[in-house]
Amino acid sequence: MNPTSTPGRPHRGHARTAAAAAALTALLTGLAPALAPVMAAAAVSPQAPAAGHAPKPGRSPKPGHSPGPSASPAPTQLPTPVISVGHGHGHKGHGKAGRTAAAPPVPDASGPQLSIAVTDGRSSVQEGDQLTYTVQLHNIGRHDVRRLRLVQTLPAGLRLISASRRPATRPGSLTWRISLPAGHTDTFRVTGRVGRTPGELLRLATVVCASAGSSTRPIVCGAHSDELPAGAVAAAQEGRAAASAASERTRKEVLRPAAAGLALLLIISVTWLLIRRRRRISRMGSEQPGPS
Repeated sequence: MNPTSTPGRPHRGHARTAAAAAALTALLTGLAPALAPVMAAAAVSPQAPAAGHAPKPGRSPKPGHSPGPSASPAPTQLPTPVISVGHGHGHKGHGKAGRTAAAPPVPDASGPQLSIAVTDGRSSVQEGDQLTYTVQLHNIGRHDVRRLRLVQTLPAGLRLISASRRPATRPGSLTWRISLPAGHTDTFRVTGRVGRTPGELLRLATVVCASAGSSTRPIVCGAHSDELPAGAVAAAQEGRAAASAASERTRKEVLRPAAAGLALLLIISVTWLLIRRRRRISRMGSEQPGPS
């Protein structure tokens, strides 16, 4: 038999449903003021597409819809830069590569390549000495050098006696015009006598330079100098001054620790005397008889 309900008295299940509906209605009524701004904002803002789905190229997004953030490509998916050089076949917007550019070759050293040396075989001279300078010019390049201009400046106080290869002579200088094949060396000799030199001149020096063609800009230069008596005197004085300074520095370095040790010994002695005196006074005080 089916259960029957008495009129005017609802079934127990219906009563529970009605109570739950009443409680839910009360809850929504209480939350309505707080949910109103959120619902209004959701109604105004456009719906964003799912992450990672960007609009297809060539198509504009529909009105009211903005493209969402697209996923960043992985490092291995990034495009490789394309560089077109010269008459490359690259077309703007297509990213086709042109020819590969190779580094230009390093050109060979241009101009003559020379080395020079000059000496008279000594390091000191004095008035009356005869000197013979030997100049050697070497072409270390792979090409012949023509129309070379070699100039030697004579030191002050040197009287010219002779010079090989017949140079053009000017006061204080000699000039040769030569050509030098690749790998060859030319040698020149100049002889002179040391005369009276200025008292303040310390060294007797000569300079030899080589230039090409009509240019006065030297390609290479060499020099040699000899000590004069005035230079020897100045060097001796400088040596004595340096020795004196070194001796003074050594003396200070030796005396400074000695003075520090003496001061420390004096401090220790005074301290020991004070301690001994204090002990003596204390002992004398303890030996005095007390009042009777």
